[in-house]
Formats: sequence, C-alpha cells, structure tokens
Amino acid sequence: MRLRNKAFFLGAAVLLALAVVVGLWRARQRSYITIETHIPSIMGTDTTLKAVVRADQAERGRKALWAAESALRQVDERMSVWKGDSELSRFNAAPARRIMPLSADTLEVLRAARDFAAKSDGAFDVTCWPILQLWKRAEKEDRVPSSAEIQQAVDLTGWRWITLHKAGAEKLRNGVGIDLGGIAKGYAVDQAIRAMEEESAGGGLVQCGGEIRVFGRSEHKGGWRIGIRNPFSNDRDTLSQALLLNDAAVSTSGNYERYFTIGGIRRNHIVDPRNGSPVDNAAQVTVVGATATISDGWSTALTILGPDGFKRLPPGVRAMLIAGTEQNPQVTRTVGFEKLATELRVALPPVPAP
Repeated sequence: MRLRNKAFFLGAAVLLALAVVVGLWRARQRSYITIETHIPSIMGTDTTLKAVVRADQAERGRKALWAAESALRQVDERMSVWKGDSELSRFNAAPARRIMPLSADTLEVLRAARDFAAKSDGAFDVTCWPILQLWKRAEKEDRVPSSAEIQQAVDLTGWRWITLHKAGAEKLRNGVGIDLGGIAKGYAVDQAIRAMEEESAGGGLVQCGGEIRVFGRSEHKGGWRIGIRNPFSNDRDTLSQALLLNDAAVSTSGNYERYFTIGGIRRNHIVDPRNGSPVDNAAQVTVVGATATISDGWSTALTILGPDGFKRLPPGVRAMLIAGTEQNPQVTRTVGFEKLATELRVALPPVPAP
C-alpha cells in the first residue's frame, strides 16, 4: 500500500512539474517583447524603429528592424536633394528636354505628389525647388529675396514644366526642379512598415522626424500612444497631448524645427508655391491618415492652406491645426480628431472645425 501511495504521489508530482513547464512554455509563447533601435542619420533626421515579436523570436525582431532601416535608406539614396548622386539630384541638374531615368519608387512618389498638387489647388507642389533654392541662397547672404527674384522662381514652378514618363521624367525648361521634402519621408516610413510586415513582425512603429506610422499589436495594451510636441515650447520633450493609434500614421509639421533665418528673423521652411513666400498660417499641423504618405502630404498642404484646407481632406483623414500664441492658442480640429487624444498636457480650447 505504501509503495502504491509513493508511486501515486511521485507520478502526480511528475505530472504537476510537466504541467508547470508546459504552462511556462505556453506563457512564454504568448508573451511579447519590443526590439528597438535609434538611427541618427536617415533623411536628415533622427529615426526610431520598434518591432514587437514573441518573446522567443527576438532574432525575427532584429531582422524586421534591419529590413526597415534598409527600406528607409533606399528611399533616402534615391530621393534626397542633399545627396548629389541621388536620382532626384541628377534630375534637377539635368538640362531640359532630356528624359532622366528614375526608379519605380521615385516615380510612384512623383505621381502621388502630382495628385496632391491637384487636390490642394497647388498649395502642395514639389516642383517648388526653385523657390526653396532661392530662399536658401538668400539665407546664406542674410537678405530677403527681391520681388523680381521671387516671381522668377514662381514662374519656374508648376507641373506644366515636368512630364512623367513610364521609366523616367523630363523637365521642359531649364531651372526647373523637384524637392520631395514634403512627402518622401512619409513614403519612406510606409516602405519601412511594409518591410517589417514582410518579416512577420507582430507589430511595429517607424518614426522618421515628424512622420510616424504604427501597425499590429503595440508594446503596451490598448494601441500605440504617440506624443505630440507642444508647439509653443522650446523643449522638444514637452508634449501638448498624446494620441492613441492603431494601424495608422500621423505627421506633424511645425515652424519650430526647420526654418530660414534672415536678419535675425525666423521664417517657416515651408513655402507657398503659388506666391513664393514662407507661410505663417500655423504653429503646428497634425494629420492622421491610413499611410504616412497621406499624412505627410496633407500636413504640408494644411500648413499652407490653413483651416480652409480642411474641406479638401479625403475621407478618413483627420487633422488639427494650432495657431496663435501660448497665451491665446487658436485650435481647429476636424470632426473626430479629439477622439484620438488620450491626454492633454496644455490647455487647448475646443474650437470646432468649420
């Protein structure tokens, strides 16, 4: 009898131990970890990549981050105006009436940019390269461009001077050029997200400057919390609010990150391609859309158009525009934007969208 009892208890103990081991193994299978990296030198800005994977799949997470970084650098190499050997720089340097070969990615972005120009009534126009070049030269010389210089640059701006072909693009006039600064980062973020999905990451985040996109499960329960900087603070870590996003992108444009400084006066780096002058319609524009290409393009367009541009937004795109001062902020939101906010850090009056 005693031997049977011992055997019974021994067997039960073994079964219990096995159950514990199996339970721990299953719990480990259900738990997730976040693999993260920071890159300081992509597309002229700081970049953060996060991949969420099962706890036993850390190597998969690292591969997802590597693929995402590779996708970002590929877009940078092709579309940066700061790299003299990029496709875009070669196109800008080419003479008129010569078809310059371009990759499928660059042509895809150019077609999207041309579509944005039509939908924004010309407020978003990547052919404003001559205007930006003028203001960059003027900044170096510490002088405001003359009206004649601005008009000359405006005359060189517009899609009427550029023809897109099946495998390249052609400028129809010398001096014409393209700057994809208002859309290329968003496209790069989308490509990085696609790369992470192809590596079977369970979720992820890509942030390249003011462009962010998230997908899948977050590093915490309840979606991805994205902080929005307070546009009236010199401290970039001071937030105005936090948004809760799931499978979406958010882009923020502000007059505090990049600007022209002439005569000690700061001017927005975003110019209105219709009149050639830096804009002063908003301290900050935040746009949420399905892709970073969409949110990036519309955040630039709304910075130029102001609240009047809200009526041009496609379905599913939500936006917030902040103007005025810290003491008297003027806030305009599209319907539904406030539902994304999980936390307010500064007083923002509930001004309804027009």
